[in-house]
Order: sequence, then structure tokens, then C-alpha cells
Amino acid sequence: MSVKKTAKPKPGRGRIKRSSSAGLPSIGAALLRLRRVRGLTLDEFAARSGISKSMLSQIERDKTNPTVGTLWRIAEALEVSINSILAPTQSPSPILLHPGHSMPAFSSADGRMHWRILGPVGLAGRIEWYELRADPRSETASDPHEAGAIEHLTVLDGELAVTSGEHVSKVVTGATARYRADVRHVIRNEGARPALAFIVVTHGS
Repeated sequence: MSVKKTAKPKPGRGRIKRSSSAGLPSIGAALLRLRRVRGLTLDEFAARSGISKSMLSQIERDKTNPTVGTLWRIAEALEVSINSILAPTQSPSPILLHPGHSMPAFSSADGRMHWRILGPVGLAGRIEWYELRADPRSETASDPHEAGAIEHLTVLDGELAVTSGEHVSKVVTGATARYRADVRHVIRNEGARPALAFIVVTHGS
């Protein structure tokens, strides 16, 4: 008896079939939501994934379905699993939760200023925000950023001194200082107890 041979699909070439089942979001809608939650433009997403901007736009608008290989690259760029794009959901949520321990953190060279990076990578160079914990008698000095950069520092606990160029100001609990960051600037805790602050950096155009 002869057996009819069936051609095997080539890896990465099969296309994801769109399901019409209720509760299954389109791939395009899921992809658009995940990209926007991460603050990525199409250009940034294309650069990160290695997929053309036009192709990503077509996928988001459900004009075409991605191959398995393309979907894998999309998932890698968004740092999610493929299932999170394809999984059925009854009430899709635009909230992406990051546990506190997952935030990138670093300290000053002397280990007395402690930062947590709270903003997404996709917004770096446009707007960034940080949590700063400053030990007593500590300081951090920064070289000038690009022209037009501004820092917005809100002290949540304790007191900090801010120097921007030749200007110095004390910032007490609850107060916010806005100052030029395109000149040398320094944040200093001159007190005897730790201080906690929230810093937003807006970059010049």
C-alpha cells in the first residue's frame, strides 16, 4: 500500500490564523495596545524588532497576519511571551504592572545615592523619571544635558539642596524645584536623615 507524502511546513514561514471565536482579540489590537503601554512609536518599535514600519502598521491594522517568525520577533521586542499577544481575554486591560523589584536600580560611586529608573526604555531621551533615595551628607553631580533639558524634583521626605549652574535652592518636603539641566547641576542631602525624592527629566527638542 502506498502512503501519500505530506509536505512539512517550513519553520517560521507559517502564518498565524485569525480566530473568529468570541473573546479572542485581534493580533493587531493586542499589538497596538502593548506598544502604546510601553510608550513606543512605530519607528522605535521597528528599530527594536528589526521589522519594517510598514509591516508593523499593516499588522496593527489587521491588514495582514504575521508569520510565526515575525510574531516571535515582535514578542521579543516587547519583552512578552507570544501567548500574551494571542491569549484570549474577556476584559483586556491596558494596565501593565511592574513589581517594585523589577525596576532597574543603581547607586552613586560612594554608595550613598540610590536611584530607581521608573520610566520605560522607549521614552529615554524624551522624558525620564526616577526615584532618588539620598543618604545623609551625600550628593550627586551631573554634567550638562542637551540644550533645553529641564529637571523637576519633588521631595517626598526630608530636605535636599539643588544647584543649577550658579544658583542654589533648598527643597523641603512637599516642594518641587524645576531647574535647568543643560548646565552642571548637583543634588545634595545636607541633613542628618535620609531624603526621598521623585525626579522627572524633560529633554529639549
